[in-house]
Amino acid sequence: MRKWLLLVLFLCWPAVSCAQLDTPYGTETMLLYPQMNTRQQAIFDALYCAAVQGETLVALPEDTSYDEAIRVMEALLIDCPELCALEPQYGILYYMDAPDKAFSMELQYVMPAEHQQQLVALARQVADGAYGDEFEREVYLHNWLCQHTLYDLQAPHAHNAWGALMEGRAVCDGYARAMALLLRLSGIQCGVVTGESVSSQDGHAWNMVKVDGAYTWLDATGNDQKDMISYFYFNITDEWLQRSYLPETDWPLPRCTDESVSWHAKTWRVVERPEDMEKHIYNNFRNLVLEGTMFNLRFTQEADYLSMKNDAVQWAQRYNQQADAPVSSLFTVYSNDAQQCVIIALE
Repeated sequence: MRKWLLLVLFLCWPAVSCAQLDTPYGTETMLLYPQMNTRQQAIFDALYCAAVQGETLVALPEDTSYDEAIRVMEALLIDCPELCALEPQYGILYYMDAPDKAFSMELQYVMPAEHQQQLVALARQVADGAYGDEFEREVYLHNWLCQHTLYDLQAPHAHNAWGALMEGRAVCDGYARAMALLLRLSGIQCGVVTGESVSSQDGHAWNMVKVDGAYTWLDATGNDQKDMISYFYFNITDEWLQRSYLPETDWPLPRCTDESVSWHAKTWRVVERPEDMEKHIYNNFRNLVLEGTMFNLRFTQEADYLSMKNDAVQWAQRYNQQADAPVSSLFTVYSNDAQQCVIIALE
């Protein structure tokens, strides 16, 4: 049996497409690739080069184990959003008398490989429009994605960056892959992480980002509330994330503990103590009326959050008693219990 397989191997042995990884961004901006050892990176490089060119058969480095081939292939699928043509289903070739060793992989595609160049070209154009420091660029690219993408379970390419960026319709993993590509092209380290919702146990995908030297969590899907951007999940810590989502990955992830890089902290919209309530709430109401900017606060204390959520009208009335620019009673309150955030929007 081994001789027959060797004959087939001789006739059909695929060539490695290229010897060196050539991504449209620096590999240091990837999440999983920098964690790999030299052997894993060699497997990754061969698979990546083949996927870029649309090849179906990929030779693996000698003595590649079956389990390692799977581990690296799964990392490739989640860590390279530009490979939008690559089908998540794949095959592994091995000898019948050595099933623990893989000598080749068979790739499949959902669209022409040339589409991947078109995707990168558009993403680069968008990323080039982002200016400022890392946080400012992150905000710009996050907002652009939310403004140009609709959540659509029926979208033909809902689960990849092509659907989000080229067609403007995607679901969570499409959003997350597009976000990773945009941020990397802007020089910001970002990866896609999958897991499940705490409340529903449904699968979900979001991003881990390194901004201002700190690792943090970003979920563009959760922030995209159709008619507005909520920032509920914009650079949150492990503690806040675990109230909503639980990551599931075999790769070690950095800890996310720095509150200072969150959108709410960066924009002075965190209420930490009861004695700070009035100042923050009044300032937000005033900005809402005078400048049209969204009332958006995160409360570290649950009691303060519930006070604002349940008594928004009374807070508005108290503000109006001393306001030079009163707020109308016609407003809508949006809230997120897990993240203890309140948004008020004028109607």
